[in-house]
Amino acid sequence: MSNERLHHLLKGIEMKTVPEITDLVMYHGERYRVTYYKKKVYDSGHHSDDEDVREIIDKLIEEEHEDRKSKNLPHARRFRYMYCIADEATHVSLYGLMPCTAPINEVVYEGPICWSQDLIDRTKREAVSEFRLSNYPPLDWQWE
Repeated sequence: MSNERLHHLLKGIEMKTVPEITDLVMYHGERYRVTYYKKKVYDSGHHSDDEDVREIIDKLIEEEHEDRKSKNLPHARRFRYMYCIADEATHVSLYGLMPCTAPINEVVYEGPICWSQDLIDRTKREAVSEFRLSNYPPLDWQWE
């Protein structure tokens, strides 16, 4: 590709640190659409105010930790992804051939999606609604 053609393609594309909801990005060689902002939240260790419940949960977590350790699986810390606003985001939720969650610093901004402004605005509003409704802790703990 000639430098002139490359310059033409890049002209007018604003480089972004955090892509907007509905923006197109590349991740691991595939194109995706940004659907939500997420942040990584680590397990605080406080699992219940009820001592009996906390003891049971702590025992289950310790058993899972030992099982993962014995199988050489990640086992250092538990975390989960929670929906958040753009300023708090460490990751983005991506929709494409294989939907996934990716670190923001690993996605490459491609440009805005070719949708009507009405559809873009509605999609962004829905993402904000999802964030507001999802302040309950999810159960999808992962390990690293």
